[in-house]
Amino acid sequence: MADEKLRLIKDLRVVIVGPHIRDRDERVKLLHFFCQRKARQAVLIGHPPSGVISRRSVMITCKRGSDRKAILSRWKEIRYLSYLADLAITVWFLMVSRSRYDVYFGFGISYTPLGLVLRRLGIVKRVIFWTTDYFPEGTGSNRLTNRIYNAIHKTCVESSDYIWDASPAIKQARSRRGLNIKDETTLTVPYMLGREEIEALPAKQIGRYHIIQTGLMSNSEFFIILEAVKIVTATISQVMVSIVSYSAIPQAWRDEIKERGLEHNFNILGYIEDEAEVSIITREHRVGLAIYESDSFKKYGDPARVKHYLAKGVPVIITRGPLVWKEVVSHSAGIAIDYSSDELAIAIIRLLTDDQFYEECQNGALKLAIQYEAETIFLDTLQRMRITCDENIAKSGT
Repeated sequence: MADEKLRLIKDLRVVIVGPHIRDRDERVKLLHFFCQRKARQAVLIGHPPSGVISRRSVMITCKRGSDRKAILSRWKEIRYLSYLADLAITVWFLMVSRSRYDVYFGFGISYTPLGLVLRRLGIVKRVIFWTTDYFPEGTGSNRLTNRIYNAIHKTCVESSDYIWDASPAIKQARSRRGLNIKDETTLTVPYMLGREEIEALPAKQIGRYHIIQTGLMSNSEFFIILEAVKIVTATISQVMVSIVSYSAIPQAWRDEIKERGLEHNFNILGYIEDEAEVSIITREHRVGLAIYESDSFKKYGDPARVKHYLAKGVPVIITRGPLVWKEVVSHSAGIAIDYSSDELAIAIIRLLTDDQFYEECQNGALKLAIQYEAETIFLDTLQRMRITCDENIAKSGT
């Protein structure tokens, strides 16, 4: 079966266009690594996401086992002009590559429309629209930008050859908005993990009362955690919550922690650029938090933090929002709660004090993580798509 799956990709020429900055672009990185080893030719064109310091775009080409890398830098970031610059850079990179491609992977609505144009020009044969989240009502309060967002999203959905959704919730939300969806070409491709990531520490090396919260966090989510910790300290005074964020921690949050006398119960690590360091820190904790507001757009996605907790054997406490909570519960990998500080406190106390339950959840987390191993997901997804190479492209050798 594995050999059959490999035959479907070994002659393909693939181009992947998406965000690229260090290790923050896990999906893009994992797909490129997979295609480097399996496809005939794999090209990654990566651009810096909005708001990051880096302004460098990169093209990495892997053909017949050899790698080539090209880099272009923007002068500075200007929101919409930067997007146009990314499009121009992508076109320039593709002209330099002098190739045509069987498959174009566009990461989100920022990078998929260009693939549709390239398909019309005959440079690519098929376009895959890869979504990680969805904003049914738009991305903000500006009506014009919301209309533009939904129009582009609609075009990508209805014109792409295949859609890879991070969660079934995205497809369900589109259906409610009346978008024309083809079941046979809309596939769920969850957030995946590299095989080497799945590794837990021995119990004696894990902080007995240590909890971790990684990623972005809203003001409301912070206060849910803060109030829960205050409740927990009445039973477990040694509880320690480490906070790792992708942005600076507001001073107001530090003041709230101090005001409640919880300075010794919070370890504010803030922004850590090196994802490997975050991974090492994560596995030293007994519990991972994935707390989301009930109306958060994240309910349509597949949160990365949950998968990274699972990979390190860290049981998860997750709110019933993103659909992955059902997987966490069904595999005994943690506890699902409502968006409540009281429920969060009860869940924390149970995982910190009930060793038998904790060990069951730790084992469940590792078993569930294995199911999200990247190579398995990619091979299974490509087999469902039954994509084969364009014979004309293969014969041309370009």
